[in-house]
Amino acid sequence: NRDTIVPHAMTVDQLRIKLITPPGSGKSWTFTLMHNGSATSLTCTVSDTATDCTPDTSNTASVSAGNSVNIDLNPVNAPGNTTHGLSDDPGRQTRRQAGETVELLPDAG
Repeated sequence: NRDTIVPHAMTVDQLRIKLITPPGSGKSWTFTLMHNGSATSLTCTVSDTATDCTPDTSNTASVSAGNSVNIDLNPVNAPGNTTHGLSDDPGRQTRRQAGETVELLPDAG
């Protein structure tokens, strides 16, 4: 579990996830933004044959400078092993396996 320390106060208003391999029929991955070790209401679920989720635009999470954030990954109905990227830049994707926490990568902006 690797946290990212936030350099300045911010509001996270979308969580986008892109899988390399879909979870499979009747299976899914649920991703949750963690803030200082606690779950926020910002989530993203990738289901069935999809490889990405619709960004959660109804929830936000306010984070203060010096706080830690990361992404928690939870399998539902035992999806197969997959790698996934947490970035809109394919060259910066972090790859993990089932049951691991994904490191939050800042936007290169």
